[in-house]
Amino acid sequence: MRHEAVSNIGVDMSEIEQAEIQNAEQTEQQETAREQFYVPVSLQHNKVFCGDERAPIGFDEDFIHVFGGALNIPYNFMVLKEAAQPGSVTDSFTDETASLVPVVNEAAEAQFGVHSDTSAEHGDHFHADQQGGKIGCGYGELRAPISAGIAEHRADILAEAKTLRPELFQAEEDTAFGEAVITAHGRLAERQTCFQDGGRAVVLAAIEKGSPVMLVQGAHVGKDGIINLRRNTSLRSGEALAANLAAYNQDSWAVEDAFDKISHLYPYDKRHFQIATLIDTIGTMRALGVENIETRR
Repeated sequence: MRHEAVSNIGVDMSEIEQAEIQNAEQTEQQETAREQFYVPVSLQHNKVFCGDERAPIGFDEDFIHVFGGALNIPYNFMVLKEAAQPGSVTDSFTDETASLVPVVNEAAEAQFGVHSDTSAEHGDHFHADQQGGKIGCGYGELRAPISAGIAEHRADILAEAKTLRPELFQAEEDTAFGEAVITAHGRLAERQTCFQDGGRAVVLAAIEKGSPVMLVQGAHVGKDGIINLRRNTSLRSGEALAANLAAYNQDSWAVEDAFDKISHLYPYDKRHFQIATLIDTIGTMRALGVENIETRR
């Protein structure tokens, strides 16, 4: 009986190993095929919208993908502030966005925008006069649950961050700061004053301060997520989707370049910002159903 049990385990492990190899080969093939949809872009010449994998409507320009678009830097600054001093964040996500969007867009010489979808807007037109209701942007609509999920799965999120970008975790204090960021997400998720306005109000605040807006269509289908570090490139998400190669894409190079241009205005360290946005990106992707995350270098 003992010999039989060992033999069965060997068979099971062989099957598991074969499945892992097949999955790895499939992922590599998809990554190779998806490369054809990466195109040259720049912060100075291309707008920044969300890392959404869905196809845009009536927007034919190439654009840069950053989760939340104009909402990304404001929220990560809230996290950095809370990580440095617990309880220090008293402004709402809406107020923080309204304050930072014009500064970021001017100082970074960029156009960070926002988006919704046809389901939330009940058609192919964005309703700027609609104050209540949902917004078709997970980063805005699900911000508190995303942060709560980051805190809940802190060990997995931190381990994945260290695997995806090990260069950011070269010292013990880097890991300690990552833990502080995750803790800050948990505190903010429970702070009702941060999110009392709702996601639509945050998006509208960005628009009122000059952010462009676009719509995407269809349901979320992407299971792959890409952290793109290759500067001045981004994914044509609509074309990738049409080719059955849908992927959420975070152009981390772009948000880091923007930070470089505004860093003299704020008391935040770049490595801390990189760690914070990486953790935020992983948490956002996981909340949206991404199963596989890769770094594109």
